[in-house]
Amino acid sequence: MFLLKKFPIHPFLFAVSFIFYQYNVNRDELSLFVTLSPVFVASVVTALLLFLFRFLLKEFRKAAIIVSIFLILSFSYGGVLSYLSGSALGEILGEGKTFIWCSVIVILLCFLGIKKIQGNLYETTKYLNLVSCLLVFFQSVSIGSYKIKTSGFSAEKSVKMQISNKAVINQSSQTPDIYYIILDGYGRSDILKKYLDCDNSGFISFLEKKGFYVAKKSRSNYRITPYSLSSSFNMDYLRNMKIPTGDGSKDFSPMYELIENNRVMRFLKSLGYRYVHFNSSSTITETNKHADIYINTTGFYREFDEMLINTTMLKGFGFNLFNENNRRRKILLHNFDKLAEMPKIKGAKFVFAHFLMPHWPFLFDQNGNAQPEYKTKPIPQNMESACQFLTFGNKKVVQVLNKILERSATPPVIIIQGDHGMEFVFQGVHPNGLELTEEFGILNAYYLPNGVSEKLYETISPVNSFRLIFDNYFGTDFGLLEDISYFSWYDPIKFISVPDESSLLIAGIKKVSAGDAWKKRLTEAIKKYPDFHEAYANLAYIYHEEKLYAKAIRFFKKSIEIKPDYHTYYLGLGDLYADIERHQEAVETYKEGIKTNPKLWLFYFKLSKANSKLGNYKEALKNMTKATRLKTGI
Repeated sequence: MFLLKKFPIHPFLFAVSFIFYQYNVNRDELSLFVTLSPVFVASVVTALLLFLFRFLLKEFRKAAIIVSIFLILSFSYGGVLSYLSGSALGEILGEGKTFIWCSVIVILLCFLGIKKIQGNLYETTKYLNLVSCLLVFFQSVSIGSYKIKTSGFSAEKSVKMQISNKAVINQSSQTPDIYYIILDGYGRSDILKKYLDCDNSGFISFLEKKGFYVAKKSRSNYRITPYSLSSSFNMDYLRNMKIPTGDGSKDFSPMYELIENNRVMRFLKSLGYRYVHFNSSSTITETNKHADIYINTTGFYREFDEMLINTTMLKGFGFNLFNENNRRRKILLHNFDKLAEMPKIKGAKFVFAHFLMPHWPFLFDQNGNAQPEYKTKPIPQNMESACQFLTFGNKKVVQVLNKILERSATPPVIIIQGDHGMEFVFQGVHPNGLELTEEFGILNAYYLPNGVSEKLYETISPVNSFRLIFDNYFGTDFGLLEDISYFSWYDPIKFISVPDESSLLIAGIKKVSAGDAWKKRLTEAIKKYPDFHEAYANLAYIYHEEKLYAKAIRFFKKSIEIKPDYHTYYLGLGDLYADIERHQEAVETYKEGIKTNPKLWLFYFKLSKANSKLGNYKEALKNMTKATRLKTGI
C-alpha cells in the first residue's frame, strides 16, 4: 500500500483505461493488437508531460495530479460533447473549442491550487492510483471475457478444406498471377444508370474491349462487406460455416477471422504463390498476418488511432494530419500506384486490393480533386458527388489495368468486383424492392485468359468466382454452388434469401413492400427463428402499408417485445397509431421510445404532432422546442 502512496502511476493508468474503453466500444471490429501503438504513444506523452510539470511544480506527485486532470479532460472531449448535445449545457459549450477553453481554465486553476498545497499528497496519490487501477482492471476483464467467448472460433475448422489432389500447376506453362480487386460498394451498370443516373458505360466498354467478361446480371451474396468477403474468400455460404453467433449482436470477429485466414489464400500459398496484401484503410482488410508482401501507406497510423484521436481534444484543434478523409485519399492514391507495379514482383503471386470506393465518403470529384467535406456524405443531394467519385475511380482502374496487362509476362487472372451494391438509397431497416435491387446488384468483371472466360455466365456471384478459376486453372473439383443472395441485418446466421429481381422491381414503386415473394420469405424466416425481431418489424411496415393495421400493430409489438431497446420500432408503431388517429397511444409509444434514445430529435418532433392533435398545445410546443434544439444544436 505504501507503494501506491509514494509512486504516482495513475496518469499512465488513466491513459491506458481510456484507450481500453475505446477498444471495448469497437471490439467487435478490431484486433487487440491495435491498442499497442496508442498505449506506447500515450505512455511517452504522459511521461513527457510528467517531466514538464515536475519542472514547473518541483514535485512528482503534484505533477502527476495535473497530468491526470489534463488526460481525463482530453480523453473525455468527444464523449462529453456527444452526451451534452441538445441540452442547455451543450448549447453553452457549442463547438469543441469552447470545451477546450473551459478545460484550459480548469487546468490552470488546478495548477495554481495544487502549487500552493503543502504536504506530500500521499493519500491523494493512493486514491488516484486505486481508482485508475480499477478502471484498467474492469476494462481488462471486459476485454478478456469477450476474447474468451470468441476464442473458440477457427477459420480453418469452420471451413471445409478438402482440396482435390488434382490441384497441380501445369509445369509446361507459366503460372498466372491472380489479382482480386474489390471496389467497395460498386453497383451494377444498369442499376447505376436507371436509379442513380450514373452512366459508367464507357468503363464497361473499356473492360470488354480489353477481354474482360462483365456479368450483366450479377448480384452479391451478402449486403455488407464482412459477410460478403468471408463468403467469397472461402468459396462458400456462411450458413455452411460453424460461426458462433445467433444472438443478433454486431459481432464481426468471426468474419475477420474468416477473411484473414481465408481458404483462397491458403490454397494458393500451398501451390507456391506469394500473397500480396494492400492496406485498405478499413479494419476489415487493413492488415493480414499471412501476407508475404504487405503494401502499407500509413506506417504505424491505423484506423483505430484515428478513431481514438477523434475522441480527444486534438479533434477540436482540427489537425488535418488526423483527418479521416485525408488519410483515405492518401491510401487510395498510393494503392493505385503500387498496384500498377505488381508485375515487377517475380514469381507467382496472389494480389488482394480492397479499395473503399465508390463507397462513401465520396472523396474525389471526377478530376481527382478533393471534395469539400459536405459533399462526401451519403445524402440525396450528394448523388452527383457519388457518381463523380465513381467516375474518378474508373479512370484510376483503367490506368492500373493498362499497366498490369502491359507489364505482365504471362496473362494474369483478374477479378474486379463490388462486394455489395451502391447502397445509396437503402438504410438497412425495412427494404423495398428497389432498395434490395440496388443493394445486391454489383459490378463483377473477370479477365480469364486461355479461353476460361467462356465458362462464365451472366448471373455468376462472388461465392463462385474462385471455384470456377481453381477448377479451370488448377484442376480442382470444387464445382459451382447455386447463386443466392442473402439479406441479413447483423446476424449472419439469420438470413433471408432475396427473390429474383423481376419480382422485386414489380413491387419497387411501393414505399416498403418488396412483393409477395419477399413477404413469404420473411414469414418463413420467423418460423425458423422465432426471435427474429427484424423480420417481424419488416412485416409490420409492410402490413402498415397494406392497411392491415391490426396485423401491423401485433408485429410491431412483437418486435419491441424481442428487442425493447431499439428505437426504430417505437417510431414505426407510433407512426402507425398516428396514421389511424389513435393519437394518445402514439404519444405513449413515442414516450417509451425516448427512453431508448433520448437524443433523437425525431421522437420529440412526432410527439409534438401527436400532442397537437390531442389539443395539448403547451406540450406540443415544448416537444417541438426540444426537437429543434436536438436537430439544429441551436
